[in-house]
Amino acid sequence: MGRLVDGASAGRQRPRVAFFADSDAWPGGAEVWLTHLMSGLRSSGWQVTLFLSRKPATDPWAELLCRDGVAVTRVRPMLPIDPAGLREATRLLRGHDLVHVNKNHPRACLPAMSAARRAGAKVLVSTEHVVAAPSSRYPLGRQLVRHLVRRANALCDAVTVPSDASREAYLEAYGGPAARLITVRGGVDLAPFDAAADASGVRANLGVGAGDKVAAVVGRVHPGKGVEHAIRAAGSIRESVPGFKLIVVGAGPLESHARRLVKECGLSDAVLFAGPRSDVPAVLSSLDLVIVPSESETSGLAALEGMAARLPVVASDVGGLPEAVDDGVTGLLVRPGDPEALAEGVLRILASPDRAREMGAAGRARVERSFSATRLVSTVAALYERLLGTGGE
Repeated sequence: MGRLVDGASAGRQRPRVAFFADSDAWPGGAEVWLTHLMSGLRSSGWQVTLFLSRKPATDPWAELLCRDGVAVTRVRPMLPIDPAGLREATRLLRGHDLVHVNKNHPRACLPAMSAARRAGAKVLVSTEHVVAAPSSRYPLGRQLVRHLVRRANALCDAVTVPSDASREAYLEAYGGPAARLITVRGGVDLAPFDAAADASGVRANLGVGAGDKVAAVVGRVHPGKGVEHAIRAAGSIRESVPGFKLIVVGAGPLESHARRLVKECGLSDAVLFAGPRSDVPAVLSSLDLVIVPSESETSGLAALEGMAARLPVVASDVGGLPEAVDDGVTGLLVRPGDPEALAEGVLRILASPDRAREMGAAGRARVERSFSATRLVSTVAALYERLLGTGGE
């Protein structure tokens, strides 16, 4: 993968920042978060490099970043204990003032964190996008994972998490100094949601009629995302709203299971699979609402994108979602894992178009105020500057 020169960093020279990521998919919340952050930092003059594990699933992400001018170097995926990975990362990270490890699960990139200190980085930051307690088939394995994560994060000057709920969950699972654990909320790039879109054309492309009521689940079809709950809810909604359609936007390991469930429930004409889309803002412009049926969620990118598109959101009352969705104002929060509760929430919104528009407007205002990509970048840049100003102490 080629390394492209950033032409946007003319002017004030800022420190060199190396990001390290071991991602498994694109697009995912952790990857979108990092993309917005790197883009904003580069626009502000920071010198940005990404070291990304070499996995086929993330090839499209690496290609996109390179086209946008990000210096991307593909590296061998790391094990939690990986002497060879430690040596490689130490070599790659030399000369960088600050290293920021973007973790899509607690075990990710642990050797890179030790490598950053060996390479002489002034500041080390970790972002924990998933804060689940250690998992292993063996009790001693769980203890080992917990020890490795705690030891690696003890090297950090700051550990960021995407929500207050994640912060509490992390402290419960891994402990550590609470003062170094900082909530940095995700952000949405608002510009694509303001671009003109042919909603009727998008609906036709999706196979949706002009008069249909349409909701979508957006994101990976993955365990814990609750797509099966939304499918079962669609059956109940259809009893009251015959023209209702549910669009599943995304792909993942549970897609075959989801398709079988649709057939078993007799919903082949009501649940449509759109697959991964590069035009999510345009798709959202054609909808009536967004459903986020997750069983666990650290922040909820899909909810934020729905709100950015001025749509009401029906979301599970779990994890960081209540920090994004203001219940009764920007959408509705319902019991997680409960298709009937989801259906009831959707029907309440569809029954009151005026209220739905008010929720959509309130959601957009909330994203502009608290969840924009601009705010994300300024928050992280201020953290970097504070830590660099004290020499990382």
